[in-house]
Amino acid sequence: FLFVFFLTLPLVFFLFLYRCFLNVLFSLYDKMNTWSRIASVGVAGLAGVYVYSQVMNVIRTVTSIYDQIVNPMPSFDAAQAEGTAAA
Repeated sequence: FLFVFFLTLPLVFFLFLYRCFLNVLFSLYDKMNTWSRIASVGVAGLAGVYVYSQVMNVIRTVTSIYDQIVNPMPSFDAAQAEGTAAA
């Protein structure tokens, strides 16, 4: 349980930073000129892509660890290796 908690802690932090960035963006949006608005929307989009990649990375890591625990690789001995090579 603690392992999953420590994996999701950075994710929660990234989502918090992204939300704070969006709050600042929308509160100052009326005071910006056109190019600043375009740049801020672009940076917000890149931040969203980054958060999405971090979320997918955490999901893949957790599913990989779960898969390795549930379906461990079988141990091969010499007799089993000979039997599979003949087939």
